Amino acid sequence: MSGQDADTGVESQPTTQAAGAAQPAGAARQSYGDLLTSPLTKRFAKFSAGVNGGVAVGLGVTFVLLKYLGKPAVTSSSSGTGGQEGAAAMAATEFANTSAQFAIYVLPVLAAAVAAYVGLYAARELDVGDRELFVAAGAGAAVGAFLLVVAGAFLVSMGFGTASVEGQQVVGKPGTVDLANVAFNGVAVAVGAAVLSVATAWTDRTLA
Repeated sequence: MSGQDADTGVESQPTTQAAGAAQPAGAARQSYGDLLTSPLTKRFAKFSAGVNGGVAVGLGVTFVLLKYLGKPAVTSSSSGTGGQEGAAAMAATEFANTSAQFAIYVLPVLAAAVAAYVGLYAARELDVGDRELFVAAGAGAAVGAFLLVVAGAFLVSMGFGTASVEGQQVVGKPGTVDLANVAFNGVAVAVGAAVLSVATAWTDRTLA
């Protein structure tokens, strides 16, 4: 009889119960709010902030060095106001100012490029599910892009300089960076960077 009981599936009941018990665990999916505050997302946001922050600091150092040590990329044969030395000082200052101002305008494009890298890195290095991957990549790129635009603009603007000849200022700073406006722009860039990062991660994981 015990053999018949086994054949009729009495002993299969624990297996059925185990399968039923496993279903709630599989059905328990984290919400996007939980994913945004998960340790993985926070860690990846710090990684992205570190990458973008390093770029911002590097740009700031570059243009401060140009301010004090830079030479004009294009020179003129005419001496201009204040003789040859005065012309060289004005040309060097104009070169540093123009380069720094151009760099500030290019920061959103640079942030987008870094966001693409962040998404690609996340897709290839994070061994997690798609939802976790996309949230981490998007949040990380957004934090990093905002930091790069705001900190980068502030640090690069430190390269603005003036040049004076015979006590008279002949080359002035292009202006001052309005951090409120930069922060507003940084939010827009952060949203775009998040979309770009997620799109890159999705493309690599799905189509590569």
